[in-house]
Amino acid sequence: MKIAFFSSVLNHHQIEFCDEMYKKYGDDFTFVSTMEMEEQRKKLKYSEFDRPYNLKMYINEDCRQKGEELFQDADVVILGVLMEKSLRRRLIAGKITFLYKERLFKEKPSAMRFIRSLLYVAREYWAFRNKPFYMLAASAYSHRDFKSLGIFGKKTFAWGYFPPLKEYDENLLINNKKSDILNIFWAGRFLELKNPLYLIDVAKTLKISGIPFHIDVAGNGPVEENFKKMVSDNKLEDVFTLHGALPQEEIRGLMEKANIYLFTSNRQEGFGVVLSEAMNSGCAVVASATAGSTNLLVKNDFNGRIYENDSSTELCEIVLDLAKNPEKCEELGLQAYKTMRDCQNAVVAAERFSQVVTAIAENKNPPDFRDGPMRKIR
Repeated sequence: MKIAFFSSVLNHHQIEFCDEMYKKYGDDFTFVSTMEMEEQRKKLKYSEFDRPYNLKMYINEDCRQKGEELFQDADVVILGVLMEKSLRRRLIAGKITFLYKERLFKEKPSAMRFIRSLLYVAREYWAFRNKPFYMLAASAYSHRDFKSLGIFGKKTFAWGYFPPLKEYDENLLINNKKSDILNIFWAGRFLELKNPLYLIDVAKTLKISGIPFHIDVAGNGPVEENFKKMVSDNKLEDVFTLHGALPQEEIRGLMEKANIYLFTSNRQEGFGVVLSEAMNSGCAVVASATAGSTNLLVKNDFNGRIYENDSSTELCEIVLDLAKNPEKCEELGLQAYKTMRDCQNAVVAAERFSQVVTAIAENKNPPDFRDGPMRKIR
């Protein structure tokens, strides 16, 4: 079986899944990079990987042609970029295709935008609703958004992104987090959609409560100067360390010592792979329900805590509760780690994807997984 995965660039979000697929399928698996890495990603120290299975379609006309031919010839295609004309040809041919999508409506759509989206879906996808055409949902809200437009419905599989998994001795992981103070971490671009200013509210809440704590912050971006000003205006310099943009290994190092990770993004956050990394690092995550990855990864009060409606007040209440209950904080962090180790990782995703596409190719019902990647979203 020949499988091709078309996406923008081979980065740390995709690399482990692709490596696992290459182990399974050898030269019958290809990742096709359709563009160079964006400058903003380079500034955030993202690594771009090279592999023997990586076809860089953008390099020259010959590579572009090879990519186009592979798109039509492969038995299975995962499509994470826009290739409308090529997709239509493939769907007409009735070949197995998975559209890899984050949520469609990252802002509440106006009536006009909803109608335009409905017309687009009707034009591009409706004729192929009975073909072997499926969606890999890279957001907890992908299914709902597309179902509202009458497409995919029961043909949606839970997915996401699968950053490199690190395995730890559980006791060492937990012991590494023991400290005289509560360590909190936040990482990402300083954008309004990621709500970095919520950290100021958290710091003020903890300071008033008299709980000793420290917040490490990694990243840069447009809201950074305003954030620094608010830290200064509220006299919080003693409880914040601003690291700027850091390489991925240093991000993970800070996660490994953090008791709590704050994932404060709103609904404009398509997925938010940093949540996966924090859970893998054994952090008790406090995550916004509106961000794409939260309800794919977090079970409230089991392997993390979820706050609703982008409420800074609720966020602060949860953090304060965890600060006062270190045993609960530790329990959530350990369950978060086990979730990533046992289920939400590239090895499991590749194995399950392989089982599903084999069943589809043989006209059998695919396995019905209860949780994790490739569970059906209904």
